[in-house]
Amino acid sequence: MIQQLQQAIAKLEQHLEFAEEIAIIKQYIDSTERIRTALQAADPNPKTHYFICGEKGDKVNGLPRYIDVCPHYGATTWTRYAKTHLEGLLEW
Repeated sequence: MIQQLQQAIAKLEQHLEFAEEIAIIKQYIDSTERIRTALQAADPNPKTHYFICGEKGDKVNGLPRYIDVCPHYGATTWTRYAKTHLEGLLEW
């Protein structure tokens, strides 16, 4: 995505009437790169952390019937887990 923006900027730089827009896009790209660098420094191996990326179904005691779990950030797949029983839940 960033490479595509940089290619588009290179084409637009030929037209001086877009100078202000080009400067804004360059600032956006720089900011995005700084944020990405900071996130990578905070967690150099982000592909090791799974997380809940969705939920479906009715909730019982605040827990959904199904949850979707992504294996890592940026994954295009997930696994759906279903609650199979209500054992251990207390009624107040």
